[in-house]
Amino acid sequence: MKNLLTIVWLLLVVVPVSANEANNINFEQLTMLEKQKNDAKIQYELGYMYYVGEGTLKSYAKAKEWYEKSANQGYAEAQYSLGVMYDEGEGVQIDHSKALEWYKKAAAQGHAKAQFQLGLSYDQGNGVDQDYAKAKQWYEKSAAQNYAYAQLNLGLFYAKGFGVAKDQKKAFKLFEKAAKRNLPDALYNLGFMYEKGYGVSKNIIKAKEFYEEACAVGLNVDEICQ
Repeated sequence: MKNLLTIVWLLLVVVPVSANEANNINFEQLTMLEKQKNDAKIQYELGYMYYVGEGTLKSYAKAKEWYEKSANQGYAEAQYSLGVMYDEGEGVQIDHSKALEWYKKAAAQGHAKAQFQLGLSYDQGNGVDQDYAKAKQWYEKSAAQNYAYAQLNLGLFYAKGFGVAKDQKKAFKLFEKAAKRNLPDALYNLGFMYEKGYGVSKNIIKAKEFYEEACAVGLNVDEICQ
């Protein structure tokens, strides 16, 4: 029997596109610029280059060093990236409490991915007591910035009644927003809701269409994608 897809609550790491790559600035030039300016964005970019091994050898230790310099100057992307490193144990011991501290700093500046990760921390109880109300609060902030994963998880809160009264219509609308970014789980959930008539008029044809779309963009559910 098909069920509304319960998301596997894995940490979602989205490595940002390197701005220096777009500007065609190489590692040596960026290092020289940093020495002259002590600029937080440049420090972040150097950290990123060490993180992915772009123009230099990959080194989580060096990435962390540069991210910290940038984060301590208040650069939100670096703060978020440090949170990810502590959550994933990349070059450091896994420490969800430290991850939470950095996510909070970035989230306070309106960083959508950090807001999502903060919501996820409260959702899972990573580094903090589980608190669906706070998770919902941060998911809402992130979803308001059109971050699709936040829209998806917030939709699940309303579909399942996690910390809120069940509201299938709200869940449906949130899944619709997330599905615009071709998230397989959001597309699947829309198909399920059309199939069952949850939050929307029952429509088997539309359900089949959304299931097919979900499979086409990577859904891995044998019952559906055969």
